[in-house]
Amino acid sequence: MNVEKYIKEHKADFDCEEPSGDLWEKIERKLAEPEVAKNQQINWKKTFRMAASIIFFIGFGYLIGQYWRPVMEQSEIAKLSPNYAKEVTQYTKFIDQKRTELKRLTAENPELFAEFETELNDLEFEYQSLKKSLPKNPNQEELLSAMIINLEWQLNILNQQLDIIRKINKNTDEKSNELA
Repeated sequence: MNVEKYIKEHKADFDCEEPSGDLWEKIERKLAEPEVAKNQQINWKKTFRMAASIIFFIGFGYLIGQYWRPVMEQSEIAKLSPNYAKEVTQYTKFIDQKRTELKRLTAENPELFAEFETELNDLEFEYQSLKKSLPKNPNQEELLSAMIINLEWQLNILNQQLDIIRKINKNTDEKSNELA
């Protein structure tokens, strides 16, 4: 409030200074002049560094996401035991890779794949039922061990099935080479 009172009392002192009369003319001349395009040079080093750092951080974030995502998919196991969660994550990752490979190798023989898949689905069903009973089970460590054993069985069966498919494909190739 004191500032307002001071300004009102000294208004005449503030109004004594006025801009020169030709100020508006100078401003109008500046506006009327065509704007000369400045020669902007792109700093390629700086641009490259920025792009490289962005790519680095995106890649780093992707790798971190790939590492943590599977562990987070096993969140109920991770709450109980992070070590088991990592182990389960590794097994499920290997099983998924082996299933994909098995599917690829049996693409010519879908009946054989369906037969193999039946065994795996039975083990997967058991695994899921163990996983469902995990939170309410008083002996969770034993149940986690049983789950890991189940995953080991799945992986062993997949490896055996892949060996069988490879032998079948090898014999088929040898027979076709003999006929040719």
